[in-house]
Amino acid sequence: DEPPPKYGTLVVLVPYFGAPPPWLPIALASMGGPNAELVRFFIVGDASVPPDVSVPSNVRFVPAEWDEVRRRVREKLGVDMPYDSPSYQCKGCVMYSSDRAAANASVLAAEAKARVAGSLLHHSNKVTDLKPFMAALWPELLAGAAW
Repeated sequence: DEPPPKYGTLVVLVPYFGAPPPWLPIALASMGGPNAELVRFFIVGDASVPPDVSVPSNVRFVPAEWDEVRRRVREKLGVDMPYDSPSYQCKGCVMYSSDRAAANASVLAAEAKARVAGSLLHHSNKVTDLKPFMAALWPELLAGAAW
């Protein structure tokens, strides 16, 4: 495990789980832009970088499986995360079905039910719930950072 690069004092922690998106090369290029020496990016999760993608020197992928995330949340925040994976999908949902009419009806029904319950949770990426807590979950990545 290598130490964090010695760049600027701003650290951006990005949780990401799943296959790399097709726009990953563009996102990485923007992270390594003209102010790369001022910012360090840590992409925490299970994503692997395709071999043909260039990673700027101020960007580091930090391997973490979902079980490790859940362990850190439990140990550092004192909360049990009930989710077995980084994504939540309501039971019996056909949102991603090839039958678009059924999918649309399912979405509308789930949204109506969620509104009654006071929530709009239907499908969500639970990784976004972690963003406010990333510094508490991975304090070792903040070494030498002011922000």
